[in-house]
Amino acid sequence: GEQKWDYLYSADAADALYRMACHGRSGAVYPVGSGTARPLREYIETLRDAIDLSLPLGLGKIPYGPQQVMFLQAENAKANQLSQ
Repeated sequence: GEQKWDYLYSADAADALYRMACHGRSGAVYPVGSGTARPLREYIETLRDAIDLSLPLGLGKIPYGPQQVMFLQAENAKANQLSQ
């Protein structure tokens, strides 16, 4: 759960895809994310808390693999410039 990853709400992802389709340039790359990376543990705890506070998380039981991505954050400035 130490990894820092960037997630966003599904409605925000849909809005970004819509704006890319309507106003984007063919062949351009538009990274999409919230623009803020948080520890994966926080996302997991939020989901667990919504289901059952007593559920064990099991974080740390399996060691990270050699290719584990520890930081994943979108640089979404280009996507944010598309007309809304």
